[in-house]
Amino acid sequence: MAKLVKLFLIFGPVHGSIKVIKKYANPGQTIDESLMSTLCLPHIELVHEPTPEPRFLTFLVTKEDGQVLYGSGLIVFDRYNEPPPYPGAGRYASFCYTIITDIPFIHATKLLLQLIWNKKCDDIIIRAMMNINLPARRKCLRIVTPLINSTETHKSHAKAIDEIYLYRGMTDLPLLDYPIRELFGFLNIDDFLLAYACLLMEFRTLIISQDNYKLMMVGETLTSLLLPLKWCNVYVPILPPVYGATYLDAPTSYIMGINTQVTELPDSLNHVQCRIYCDESRVVCDADSLALPLFLNDIKKDIIRIMADSHALHERTTTYLDDLKFNRAIRMLFIKTIRRHILANYERYIVDVPEQSEGVRQFDVVSYLSDQPEFMRSFLSKFLETQLFASFVDENAERIKQSWLSIFDMEPEELSEHFSDKALEDAFQNAQRIHLMDLRQEHPDIEVKTVPASPMKLRRRMPALSAISNRLSFATKSSKSKSIDYQNSIVNSIPPLNDTSPPLHRNSVATVSLQGNLSLNPSSPSISSINRPNFSGNSPSSLKTNAISSPPVPNGRIIELIEQVKNLTKRILIEKIGDQVPDNPDSLRKRGKFGCNSPLIGALCDIIERVWAHGAFTSHQDSSSCCPLWRHLLAFTRLKYLDSRTTKHEFTDGSHLDVLSTRPGETTELDMMFVGDQQTQQTSRFSSKFNNWFKTNIKFDSLTRDLIDDFKTILMLKDVKTDVGKARAFIKLSLEGKKLSKHLKTLIGDQELLNSLYKPYAFLRCEDEREQFLMYLLTLNAVDLPCFTSTFVNVINTRRMNTNKGTV
Repeated sequence: MAKLVKLFLIFGPVHGSIKVIKKYANPGQTIDESLMSTLCLPHIELVHEPTPEPRFLTFLVTKEDGQVLYGSGLIVFDRYNEPPPYPGAGRYASFCYTIITDIPFIHATKLLLQLIWNKKCDDIIIRAMMNINLPARRKCLRIVTPLINSTETHKSHAKAIDEIYLYRGMTDLPLLDYPIRELFGFLNIDDFLLAYACLLMEFRTLIISQDNYKLMMVGETLTSLLLPLKWCNVYVPILPPVYGATYLDAPTSYIMGINTQVTELPDSLNHVQCRIYCDESRVVCDADSLALPLFLNDIKKDIIRIMADSHALHERTTTYLDDLKFNRAIRMLFIKTIRRHILANYERYIVDVPEQSEGVRQFDVVSYLSDQPEFMRSFLSKFLETQLFASFVDENAERIKQSWLSIFDMEPEELSEHFSDKALEDAFQNAQRIHLMDLRQEHPDIEVKTVPASPMKLRRRMPALSAISNRLSFATKSSKSKSIDYQNSIVNSIPPLNDTSPPLHRNSVATVSLQGNLSLNPSSPSISSINRPNFSGNSPSSLKTNAISSPPVPNGRIIELIEQVKNLTKRILIEKIGDQVPDNPDSLRKRGKFGCNSPLIGALCDIIERVWAHGAFTSHQDSSSCCPLWRHLLAFTRLKYLDSRTTKHEFTDGSHLDVLSTRPGETTELDMMFVGDQQTQQTSRFSSKFNNWFKTNIKFDSLTRDLIDDFKTILMLKDVKTDVGKARAFIKLSLEGKKLSKHLKTLIGDQELLNSLYKPYAFLRCEDEREQFLMYLLTLNAVDLPCFTSTFVNVINTRRMNTNKGTV
């Protein structure tokens, strides 16, 4: 049977960064722990005294296959045994106990986490929890747990046991375990209904709070109250801190949430049509574009009535069953309202469209609007154009043709009976009763793992570095020297750091969701695209939309760069071709236009640099002299070098070029070559060994060897001192040799490296736009552009010299 808990993890500080300290997993359960750490414990908190009240949070992520997983976490403070990171630091650090489930059980997981914390993380308790089976639909499970502590006996009137109820919900009415009553405590009814109207119009909606629990509660409640409609656009109730506010520029409808404690809001949010400020109890929206339906007034009156009735029945305390009843009453109110005012007799207007017909709608909009009351037409005319309505019609058209009935086609009275409170009460009264401790010996195949600290200090700095580290792992296993962190050198393009490097803090982490992708394409579900029914997780995050992973939707900046490249390459071609026409009276004046100081070539270099800078991780922008293109070239060459050598390589002159130095504190010879411009003598010393590396029988494909040949030529230039200058020299050399498009295509062909250097929305990770960019550069091969030799007159092109010697 399906288990309640898929994974249980404890996140905490290890050597200054946040890692998994303990993990319990049912067979076959895996998840991206790096993503989860950003959602559960985005930074380390150190205090002098343990906080008496743990903080509860929730989140969701979507795996690459579209499966949505729900997380509940309890942030607690415990003694921190490592040396304090700074003088005066507290001795208690934050830890997060985390439960991962398939269904968002908020009430039960919160109580289980509190039990685990109060029982001091008892292994027996955790193993027993991992063995809890899910109840059937419409059924309830009553879990009897050990008494938490002695003081609890007095509070619970001397009961020897505590009980946790687990209600699974119904197929037609999925479980909403967040108490809506609590939501109305920090967001008034008027503001909530305004946000709901924005959702019906498919406005870009941003939820803002310092509490992840509030972000999830608002997002899940709003989408749940859309039934029988389904939110099919981007849904990321908690945007992982690594993304910042970048995705808010997405040209599509979305629901996103930002925790302002870990993510800074942009200066302007005018492009976000609806903004929900949970902590300030207000909603701001684009009133000019919003057509408010009049039935919202009726909903408000009914909500106030339901709250008054509930308060009269439960003046003192409310139970979990009371919260479920209140939620169901509110949900039934919205379902009936949508059915009565928006979808009234909609089935009559379904049009039978032949399968081969394209672009023909299955709904007769004109007839439907003409039959509606005049006060509803303004709202309905906009609503009928939304994806909410279009997907609803598509899902129900075939069912209606077959004369199948849906639960939501029932009359209001039948609907109320089907979803009555009595059904809930019966489920709780007849709940199956189990003792938690009776489950501790079942299914002993639970995987229990204490994860050791990673030897790679930047393992979670970049999303794909875990994959690259497999290719570099041999470089960290020297028993005679300190390990050099090649991942850091990839990021920073400087000699690798030794073990004395200061530890990283979690707020500097740049981790991307599950596989490093966050799709904003509503037509494709995944955690690249979070899916809703089951954000692009349809849920981020990480993440819910109704679709599987696809490339990110290009934002306005990417489209602008494409247009600039297109216009500039066209201008270069026109002017160069005009320069080459003998009868052109301006040809003599234009001679040398594409030489040393050509403004057009300089503009081309500038655009390429901006393309490589777009979406680069912050480590590319740590200094004013950095150049992402040059660092990408360095990382690419370093990886090719290391890929070619799994052991020490014997060179033709009998010498050795060690990957790691043999004495502590030394850097590698390869590193010295990569920073050769800083010490000319050392560059000269090692250049011959660098040449020998290429003369050996190391097998590269021709494209890679050609790129590295040109890279080596630029590396040996003595007059170019900066990274930007080297990158531009490389562009000019490639352009003159008509290899620019080919070199750049080879460079970005290493997908693992690309993913580690660039965020998912980056230009270089948008495949279609990247191909357009390379195609425009390829058109420059039609003309001769001697922009390199005119600048570096003393440089001999390595490739040409080797060709003249008859070598490949």
